[in-house]
Amino acid sequence: MQFKIPKKPKVKKIDAPEEKRKFIILPYRCGADRRLSAGRWRVLATVASFCNRAGITWASQGRMAKDLGITKQVFGQHMIKLTKLGYLEKVGGFCNGKRGNVMRMIFDPSLNVVDAVAISNENVPEFLDAILQGVRKEQAENPSKSSQEKTPAPHNLDKNPGTSSD
Repeated sequence: MQFKIPKKPKVKKIDAPEEKRKFIILPYRCGADRRLSAGRWRVLATVASFCNRAGITWASQGRMAKDLGITKQVFGQHMIKLTKLGYLEKVGGFCNGKRGNVMRMIFDPSLNVVDAVAISNENVPEFLDAILQGVRKEQAENPSKSSQEKTPAPHNLDKNPGTSSD
């Protein structure tokens, strides 16, 4: 029996798809916020480029860090700080069976995630719908808690925050 090695297949090189993200929407309040370093601005803008109309993204930090040309660790540090500053919040975990978080950009601190999705008329995937149902149930059980959402305290944005090592 003779063994024949098949011919080397011809591989077609496919051009990278055209970038479809042409613009982003950022919370208005971040324009005057002196607590945001240049790095945090870039991270916030990158997160915004992956958000849908409701401000929800399920893109991984690795993917977004790659777009910026920084490490996941540095990107994650910026995400933690942006969450503490009230620009982002974790909506849920695990997306389509993959490890990670579903995040929401907070455009209006007075709106919770359920209201933001309802206003945007955004079609939400099944896994996110399950998360929203959990939030609705929690709000129904604790009506006093839902009216006291985690809204960051107002800050005087005109003051220089002092020296920080960002």
